[in-house]
Amino acid sequence: MTDSGTVLEIDEKIAAALCYPLGWVSGLILWSVQRHNQYVRFHALQSLIAFFALFLATIILGSIPLIGSLVSAMGYPLSFVLAVFMMHRAYSGVRYKLPLVGEFAQRHVQSSDSRINCPGQKDV
Repeated sequence: MTDSGTVLEIDEKIAAALCYPLGWVSGLILWSVQRHNQYVRFHALQSLIAFFALFLATIILGSIPLIGSLVSAMGYPLSFVLAVFMMHRAYSGVRYKLPLVGEFAQRHVQSSDSRINCPGQKDV
């Protein structure tokens, strides 16, 4: 497998775009199976964190009387628009960093990649 290859044996841009359609669920799946491609892992972790936070915020704020239904009604369309935007950016080959989440995902992917590539350490 080449450095830009993926476990799914598809183009890394397609794999990165697939991190977003199901929100944090697709991010979790691709984060779990994709171990060596930093581009896909970055998008998977960013999707996992951003959409899980949005999911939790929608649920928590949705339970507040009066404004809760408005927040819930806005949360799902916002998630859809964000997913479509991020799928486009990932497929375009852009490592677009979402505010707050993107920098964390970038640092974590780089640090986990250095642990994976340590001499003498085996991939399990």
